[in-house]
Amino acid sequence: MIRTIHGRLTALMLGLFYLAGFFFILLVLFSNRMYFREASQKLNRNIAKQIVSKQDLLRDGQVNHESLSLIYRDLLAVNPTITVYILDLYGHILSSSVELSSLQQDHVSMEPLIRFAGGEEAFPILGDDPADPDRRKVFSACAIPIEGPPEGYLYITLGEGEHESISRMLTGSHIARLSIFAVLSGIVLVSLVGLLLFRHLTRRLRLLTREVEAFKEGDFSEPETIVDDSTEGSGDEIDQLHRMFHEMALRIGAQVRELKDSDTLRRELITNISHDLRTPLTSLQGYLETLAMKADLADEERHRYMDTAIRHSNRLRQLVADLFELAKLDAGEVRYHPEPFSLSELILDILQKYELRAEEKGVRLNSDFSAHLPFVKADIGLVERALENLLRNALQYTSAGGSVTVSIGQQEETLVVRVKDTGVGISEQDIPYIFDRYYRSKETEDHHAEGTGLGLAITKRIIELHGRSIEVRSTAGEGSVFSFSLPVSTA
Repeated sequence: MIRTIHGRLTALMLGLFYLAGFFFILLVLFSNRMYFREASQKLNRNIAKQIVSKQDLLRDGQVNHESLSLIYRDLLAVNPTITVYILDLYGHILSSSVELSSLQQDHVSMEPLIRFAGGEEAFPILGDDPADPDRRKVFSACAIPIEGPPEGYLYITLGEGEHESISRMLTGSHIARLSIFAVLSGIVLVSLVGLLLFRHLTRRLRLLTREVEAFKEGDFSEPETIVDDSTEGSGDEIDQLHRMFHEMALRIGAQVRELKDSDTLRRELITNISHDLRTPLTSLQGYLETLAMKADLADEERHRYMDTAIRHSNRLRQLVADLFELAKLDAGEVRYHPEPFSLSELILDILQKYELRAEEKGVRLNSDFSAHLPFVKADIGLVERALENLLRNALQYTSAGGSVTVSIGQQEETLVVRVKDTGVGISEQDIPYIFDRYYRSKETEDHHAEGTGLGLAITKRIIELHGRSIEVRSTAGEGSVFSFSLPVSTA
């Protein structure tokens, strides 16, 4: 079975060419035969009329055999294929140039003779051949006499010589054989030219197939350009197909890389989640099992175990909540509901919420903004969550005696929020990765137990949901500044 489109097109083309050539040869032979008949009938159309005008063939309804024999002799000497018949008014044969006993029918249909006599119909007009009822021949006919009421008809069948059949035409006509040879040569030549053209036209298609196979074998990473660019810009279907495939391949390659990165991230995420969940769960289980097994614990020791179990439980709850929130932000399930609100009042409320924790750690909380700032238009719940994450993160990595300052500045139609701390800071090589989930810089490894590692990732998603970006400036050992902007409300 032919599997390639080049092979199928070639087979289809050759089949059509040879089929068309076969029918063309038949048409040429048939046309030649009809032309010979037409030429023969036109050349001899008046022969019967001339004979009737010079010879007295019927006398009182009787055949004049003496005159008829002279006609037979003269005509046969000129053309042996001619047969002469004398017919009555109804087409019955009264006399013939051949023996009546050799004829297979004794009459001739008058309808072709009437049409011939009318002279308006295009030649050739075929009439009966009494010697062979299965064949029809061109003829010449005339009423006897020419003038006056007819007494009968002279009917002359005209032989077609060597061209009475196609087979005889092929064997006997040099012109016919030459024509057929020319047709066959033309078909072979056109077939060869067609094969070369098809091969040239399908070349880019074959190269495109190789390019697709190479793309497949290359694990759908990067498309390999194999198609010849010499025809670039032709705009045909293959050119369009190549451009669309290249665009599709680039997109698939990018998606494959994203999937691989996502898969790597997913594995790291599962590993980190397993580790972070296992640690508080193991501790929680250990303290609870200790409380269950040791009923004689002192109250102070029991309270210490309970406090530790509750602390691990809260950390576990916070980790699960952060994971759930980050998953919703990544999946686009968090709805953004902007509304005008006072950013300064929101920050004061958040600072008040974390004031006790800051005092316990020995860190000062400062605010630096005016109470008469314009309202911003944003999702107050999401902004509060982002600010809490930044403030919690700043408190976590700032040691006793340090400070955390939240300031607001106005720039044109936006308010810029800055959260500055005097903590451990972040090295320059770690800054591009601090918003990745679970990423921790070397400077913050000592504070690993207090956070989930998801706060900055959640904050970044929230700010991006507002169409903004979060920026960070930091120096290791000196502190960090996180900042983002929100649009001023026009209401």
